[in-house]
Amino acid sequence: MRSRLDWSEQSAPDPGNPLNRLAATVTPERPILFSVLISSGYAIAYLIQSWPQPLRFWSHSWLDDGDGLVMVWNAWLARQQGLNFVWTDYLFAPDGIPLLVHTYVPLKGWIGALLPVPVIPAVNLLVLGSFALAGTWTFWVARRFSQSTWSCLLAGWAFTFTGFHWAHAQGHLNLLSTELLPLFALVWLRFEERPNWARTAVAAAVLWATALTDYYFATYCVILAAIFAIGKRMRWQDLTRFAALAIPTTGALAWFVWRASVVEDLL
Repeated sequence: MRSRLDWSEQSAPDPGNPLNRLAATVTPERPILFSVLISSGYAIAYLIQSWPQPLRFWSHSWLDDGDGLVMVWNAWLARQQGLNFVWTDYLFAPDGIPLLVHTYVPLKGWIGALLPVPVIPAVNLLVLGSFALAGTWTFWVARRFSQSTWSCLLAGWAFTFTGFHWAHAQGHLNLLSTELLPLFALVWLRFEERPNWARTAVAAAVLWATALTDYYFATYCVILAAIFAIGKRMRWQDLTRFAALAIPTTGALAWFVWRASVVEDLL
């Protein structure tokens, strides 16, 4: 018998509905295919709503000329420094400065560096990906609690095309990365359901990835996990297992950020 909290456990949809026939692919055996389909749908919706911006995909950054230029510089710096997200001498050369207190968004920079395109289209793909994945992960979270495919798609739409997302779509790649919030909610629910080491590691890794994108969002994830844990009345042993992985990663990063902020205040 499948648990109520599995990825896509639902009662059988009406086979006469074309959308439900498509949703029949939402099974443990084919979640990737369905994720690709709905991600493509949200991406197309973003391109339509932002038209004619997509026409400048290769020549212009979709971010603005203010903070957006900083985000483009971040993407360029990630290609120069690789995995070093702690310090750079490209600012205040030759002495350098800590990157931990700079809005560097290292995770997005690394992803952009892996894309086989120049910096400008890479940044545009990161923007597009945030809108697509925010809707997709929200769909999967909603899918755990609703049998209606339409309702889940609407939940994804409402989250990814919220005013907050659009407000930061022009200049703040860190605050644009809201896709990590529903992703963390999803993996945390799976961790609650079966708190083995594998799911614990995934939850800790997503929290670490969120911290490498935006400190605010990482804080929200910790608050969300606390609320879920209290509501679920999770065992201390399970929470200790999660802490054993989260503290050396996200916890250590938080400590170094605090130390770097103290150092910068002294400079």
